[in-house]
Amino acid sequence: MRGEVLASFFAVSLTLILLTSLYDATAIPVPYAAGSSPINPGKFGTSRFVQILRELGMDVTYVSNWSTLDIAGARGVVVVIVSPEIPYTDREARRIAELLRNSERGVLLVADEDVNSNRILEEVGTAVRVSGRRLLDEYGDLHPRAIFYVGGRSIGVRLDKASELVNCNGITVGYAESYTYPRVAMELKSVACLEVVEGITVLALSDGTLLTNQVIGLGGSYADLATAVAHEVSRHCGSGCVALVESGKYLSDRALFERMLLEGRDRESVEVYLNQVLYSIKFLLEILVSNPSGLEEEFLALILALTVLVFISVKVGLTGSKEVTARTTPMWRGAGDLAKIRKAILDILEISGCPTEERELIPCLEGLGYSKSRELARFLRRSEAVLRSRLLSSTPIVPLLIRKAVKYSRELVDFLEKSLGTGVEG
Repeated sequence: MRGEVLASFFAVSLTLILLTSLYDATAIPVPYAAGSSPINPGKFGTSRFVQILRELGMDVTYVSNWSTLDIAGARGVVVVIVSPEIPYTDREARRIAELLRNSERGVLLVADEDVNSNRILEEVGTAVRVSGRRLLDEYGDLHPRAIFYVGGRSIGVRLDKASELVNCNGITVGYAESYTYPRVAMELKSVACLEVVEGITVLALSDGTLLTNQVIGLGGSYADLATAVAHEVSRHCGSGCVALVESGKYLSDRALFERMLLEGRDRESVEVYLNQVLYSIKFLLEILVSNPSGLEEEFLALILALTVLVFISVKVGLTGSKEVTARTTPMWRGAGDLAKIRKAILDILEISGCPTEERELIPCLEGLGYSKSRELARFLRRSEAVLRSRLLSSTPIVPLLIRKAVKYSRELVDFLEKSLGTGVEG
């Protein structure tokens, strides 16, 4: 009986080889935001700082097209720019300055270690600039000590790739200990400047990493500093403040893009094997590792035979039709991959401000105008049940849920981008 089962399994695998004759790999894309984008929940994003602004009562709007922005009726406006990777055009700079001047209480918050924000600073009329010259600590590294005087407090931190601020005609509210040479010739350099010019309050920081999720997550003085900066901005902007947060000036994300699924490390993509025989071999190897009694020789022989046939399949597949390749879709993926894409969806929901509990999620998404809120809620419920079940997480229902997950994540990204007024400026 055992021999008949193995022979049947071998025949089925051989049939699959003959049908597919293809070895290929692809990767499932998952939408994400990159850099210091406010819609990036990762360690380099600034979504946590934006959440602090929300908790202070600000009406947050993400902007990547300043020319089409309309905020009629807003009495207080704060523009938040953190480490933009693309320089501003003259048109964009003039529009931002116009928005601030037309407000009763305009506030500009710039946190940038490079020079891409200087065009905005110039347009609003302040003389302060980010020099772009990196400050060094006592060991010659890029982490000098700094102290900030914000919100009536003095807060000490270590900076990361900070630059010097020059021409601060207002109040210097942050100094860094900079060394020209290791342990020699220490100087105090300006790294934070507060100035009021033409009715616009300008707060400039020369280290954008201070407002990133990773740094805020360190807690202590780092979280205190980000919170103090948010409170300072809120104090100058007043009640009914609208926060316009730059979300489009990032090289790998001019709003939202896609990347490969990750396997633990930031730059290692995961391959999806389209030839089902490879999955069969992986399955057999897992069984073999579990040490089934009395079947070791049969499994080894079967794996050897399948390996030879896969090699033949590769040779045949290389000459296969392009049309066949295009029609092939990923069939075998693990529950871990489903969990990753599901987490990406929850991150997007968090950015949108909606809770993930089903009874609250549906009305929240419907209120934002998302038409598939009930279907999405059902998917989240079912996918959670599958991931919690060891039995269900090993069935073909997982790749089916992965396809739905990728579909929902793409739709939510598009919806979020439209609902928040983002877009690429022509």
